[in-house]
Amino acid sequence: MKATALFICFMTIATASFAGQSKPKFGLPAGAVIIETQSLKSGGYPDRTLILWMQNPSKHP
Repeated sequence: MKATALFICFMTIATASFAGQSKPKFGLPAGAVIIETQSLKSGGYPDRTLILWMQNPSKHP
């Protein structure tokens, strides 16, 4: 029973850590942060998206 609980705990943590890691969708450089995206489907371009992004932004408290 203890082993089962430990296994479930491990799998939950492993799944949560991999959930935030996804393959770069737009081919932006390392350190790029996407601020906003807007699909252009309504404008007749179903495979296009506008992306507002910043390279290595600094955070100010």
